[in-house]
Amino acid sequence: MPPADFFVSGITDDEEEDEEEATESADKNRLIAAEGEYGLLDAAEQSVQSGSPNNKRLLVHYRSEQNPLIDFSNNAFYDGKLIIPTGNQTLPVFLEKSIMLRQSKGQFHNGTNIDEAYDVIIELKKIWKFPDPPSVGIIVFNIKQKELIDNLIFDESDQDSEFAQVLERERNRETDEGEDISFFVRSVEHVQ
Repeated sequence: MPPADFFVSGITDDEEEDEEEATESADKNRLIAAEGEYGLLDAAEQSVQSGSPNNKRLLVHYRSEQNPLIDFSNNAFYDGKLIIPTGNQTLPVFLEKSIMLRQSKGQFHNGTNIDEAYDVIIELKKIWKFPDPPSVGIIVFNIKQKELIDNLIFDESDQDSEFAQVLERERNRETDEGEDISFFVRSVEHVQ
C-alpha cells in the first residue's frame, strides 16, 4: 500500500517538502502498479524466492492449544516439518476433533434453519455439562440464524435455571491475564 497521511499534523516547511516528495513517489508507485509493472506482492515474492536468504519458514508453532488445529496447515504448507510443542493440550473427552462437522436435518427457510438452531442448543448443553468446559463461540452464516439461536438460548435459560447460571458464567469468562474468552454467537461476517 502507498504511504498514507492518517497521522500527519503540525507539519513544518522541511516536513512539507519531504511530504511532497513522498506523495510524488507514492503517485509514481500507484501509476507503476496500475500499469502492471510492479506490485507489493511481486516484490515480496521476489524477495523470498527459493535460495534467497530472506526465504524462511516457520519452524515451531506454539499458539494453538490443540494439535489438530494446526495439523492441516502443517501437512499442506510445511510438508509436516512444523514442530508442535508437546505441551499443547489434548482435546476434551467430548470432542473427537478440534473442528467437527455435524450434519443437521432441516432446511433453511427465509434465512433460518430451526432444526440446526435446536441442534446447536443441544450441543452447547452437552459441552457445558462438563466441569471446566472450553470456551465456546458459535458462528453462523447470517444475522437471522444468529438471532434465532440467541432467542433459543434465551428461552432455554428461562426454562432451565442451571443452564441460565452456566450461560451467565460463560458470557463473563476471561483468563487469569484478563483475556476475553467469553461465550458468543456471531454471524460469519462479524468474526475476524
